[in-house]
Amino acid sequence: IFVSSFLSGFLGLMMAIPFSAIFYDKIAEHKEPTTFIMFTEIPTFIGRMLIWIIAIILANNIKSTFIIAGIATFLFIFLKFGVKEHKKKH
Repeated sequence: IFVSSFLSGFLGLMMAIPFSAIFYDKIAEHKEPTTFIMFTEIPTFIGRMLIWIIAIILANNIKSTFIIAGIATFLFIFLKFGVKEHKKKH
């Protein structure tokens, strides 16, 4: 358990650093970086809050929690690819 926890923390950090660098490079391109950060962080906070509320409500029924997580994953994948193709058309 200790090794998997250590690897998870280490690999999570190794993944977060490049994404943070890309994020802050995009912020540097904008004229008003504070508004860019606000418009990216507020939906993230709201999403985390909703996930915690749903998890607390469904704490007694773990099976439905996994089903909802699977549906949300598929929606995320489909919406992600839909946005990419929409950007390519314009």
